[in-house]
Formats: sequence, C-alpha cells, structure tokens
Amino acid sequence: MILHRDSFDRSPRTRGFGLVVTGGKVNDFDGMLYTYVSGVAHSSPADKMGLKPGDKILEWDGKCLINATFEQVQEIMDSSGNSAELIIEPLNRDIIMMMTG
Repeated sequence: MILHRDSFDRSPRTRGFGLVVTGGKVNDFDGMLYTYVSGVAHSSPADKMGLKPGDKILEWDGKCLINATFEQVQEIMDSSGNSAELIIEPLNRDIIMMMTG
C-alpha cells in the first residue's frame, strides 16, 4: 500500500501519515522485533487505507522493519518523502473475535 503524507498533519507522532507505530516490539512467539500500528488518526491517510491498530508493518519504503529497533524505525519513517510504500501484515481480527466473543 502507498500512503501519501497529509501536509496539514504536523504531529511528530503521526509524521503526516496519520498512524502511530510501536517499533522494536519483541514478539513472544519467535523473539523477533516487529513494528505495529498502535493508533490511527480519524480520516487520515492511514485510516483511508484501512490500517488498524495491531497491524504489523513489515517494510517501509523498501526497508525491512523486522528486527529494527524503535530508533531505527523512527529514522526510516522520518526519511520518507511525501509518500511511503508499506508492506502490511494485517492483524487477524477473526481469531481475536473468536477468542473474545
């Protein structure tokens, strides 16, 4: 998916893309570091593309985020131009619904 930066979004948290990420988070299953969407601003580019909290970001502009630290993820995001190409692994919400519902 390709996200286009919103020039009116000047938040340092969302960097114009409308999503807040948690980078460098250890996965309990394989011990690797992953980057997750932790929040999405309403009507933002990320919201319009259907990103949801819990989605895993595997690549940002061709740079692998697997095993990237929080600082590395922030640096990669900051280096983006007015658009960024992301490879996403969506959170499997069907499994969560079965577990909670």
